Amino acid sequence: MGTSASAKGPRPGSPLIPPWADPVPDEVVPAPAPEEEDASKDTTTPGSPADEDPAAGDPATLNLLGFRRSLGNAVGSGTSGGFGKALKRYAKATGGGRTAARRLGSPLRTGSRVHSLFGTGTATGPTGQTITLASLNGLSVRVAVDRVVSALVPLDGDRDKVAAALQDALSTALAGAETFDQNAITPDVLTDMMVIYLRDVIFQTVVADSGRAFQRTDDLQQVARMERELLALVGQVVNDQARSLLTGTSGLGEAQIVGLQEQIVTEVWDVWESGQ
Repeated sequence: MGTSASAKGPRPGSPLIPPWADPVPDEVVPAPAPEEEDASKDTTTPGSPADEDPAAGDPATLNLLGFRRSLGNAVGSGTSGGFGKALKRYAKATGGGRTAARRLGSPLRTGSRVHSLFGTGTATGPTGQTITLASLNGLSVRVAVDRVVSALVPLDGDRDKVAAALQDALSTALAGAETFDQNAITPDVLTDMMVIYLRDVIFQTVVADSGRAFQRTDDLQQVARMERELLALVGQVVNDQARSLLTGTSGLGEAQIVGLQEQIVTEVWDVWESGQ
């Protein structure tokens, strides 16, 4: 699910927490965005403060240049061995696990709605539209997935990211079926769906923040391969942290599911930051 072809990502100095992430958006401290630098080029002297601490400066703003440089080096070399260093820098540059969970507030709230729909049979989207599993019975899986996405995705700056992740999670979890049957939504299917959704949200966030890192090479096959390998690495860590927490949660409320997802995101960032 390559997404890196044209996105430049947020500029240095952009707010670390987007204004739509928190239920109380006035907690965000906006910052002016300076002129964007070309992060595909390594212009930092090794051993400089910026090289040692990519999160240096105002913690309310993003400074992703060190992460982008590390990821670009890995992409340019064609080896995924550098992904660990890049993700360690990324975890630090984005404020650590708790800040990352807050930053992903909108996608996690959508995840709770998805869990409610497939766990309890009903969910209410951000516009107040209610959707039920029973209303999807008998539809083609493609149409059913489109209706779920339309009803539950947020209307904010994370809309495209969430829609793509949700589309992939539902399509993958329901693969092999042509017609939607609510009785086929077992607890295991729900867990798979949520793990895939979180994997995709996190992966797309990393890629969106990578700037021009994937343009370090003109070899499009190499770029696609490196994206797949990064997705697999993200997926492995997410699965390790998420699956046990999400198993057997079909009866939990949305607030509890948001809390579990926040814990998962925090633990994923902790793994990256520890360099494991």
